[in-house]
Amino acid sequence: MTRDDELWNILDIWLTQKGLFFRRITYPGENNKGSSLLILDGRMGTFYGDWGREAAGMDPDTPVLWIVDENGPCPDPSMNRSAFSEIIRYPIREFEFHRRLFSLTHLVEMKNIMDARDRSLRSETSRWKKKAFTDSITGLYNYRYFTKRLTMEIRRVKRLNDPISLVIFDLDDFKVLNDQYGHLAGNRLLREVGRLIRRSVKKSGVVARYGGDEFILILPSVDKNTAVRVAEKISSLFQDPLKNSDVLCRITLSAGIAEFPVDADEITALIRCADDALYHAKAGGKQQIRAYQSKDWMRT
Repeated sequence: MTRDDELWNILDIWLTQKGLFFRRITYPGENNKGSSLLILDGRMGTFYGDWGREAAGMDPDTPVLWIVDENGPCPDPSMNRSAFSEIIRYPIREFEFHRRLFSLTHLVEMKNIMDARDRSLRSETSRWKKKAFTDSITGLYNYRYFTKRLTMEIRRVKRLNDPISLVIFDLDDFKVLNDQYGHLAGNRLLREVGRLIRRSVKKSGVVARYGGDEFILILPSVDKNTAVRVAEKISSLFQDPLKNSDVLCRITLSAGIAEFPVDADEITALIRCADDALYHAKAGGKQQIRAYQSKDWMRT
């Protein structure tokens, strides 16, 4: 039996006694992802650190227990990026081996606990961030996210010299329905309207609840004429009554449209233009769509 065989047989016995699974790597390139510890025999030459983990098919942060000759050189730290490593000299004493092993495994356990806490914190932060940008009734983006996203989109289209259109939808006579069927039924109706608008534009636009019974749609790289056709398509989805619990509700939409930078070159003015267009649409009757015409087009 060679000295190497003797060493690995001893390690096998010691690790098995601790209830740890131990397997000797017989050739480079094996898939050992998920292994919790790498024991490297430094007497083999340059089978060290990062190269050793890569050759053994392990994760780059796998902890390493180095075995070196009693009077041999220590491994070069530059060859090991992992923060978890221990050195033990041959011949190995069982007590020393278990002490080094416990030190490594304890550090790894603490790292796993901290990583789990970090993941939980990131998940919780993401959940609260999503909640902060989501309308609680419709599940759409809220006004806060709308303004943030519109700012980002305008910066982008400025670089590309592209247009961007804004569409504000308003539910015709929603107050009458709300008073007739109650606020809970009204909320269900808002959710269904939001769902239909979002499904209609899919990934080509950003839909948000503007407030009350109004929804707003950002259409990046879309001019005003195209935005009118998009609004007409959405309006056509409400030709048939919507089922709200056991009641069929007849809903129509009015819409106002404005285009950046043709109608306005900054966010507040662009929203005002779309709002003015909506005002004229409502004044013209139900289920009307109006695009902003000019700066001389004032509310009357």
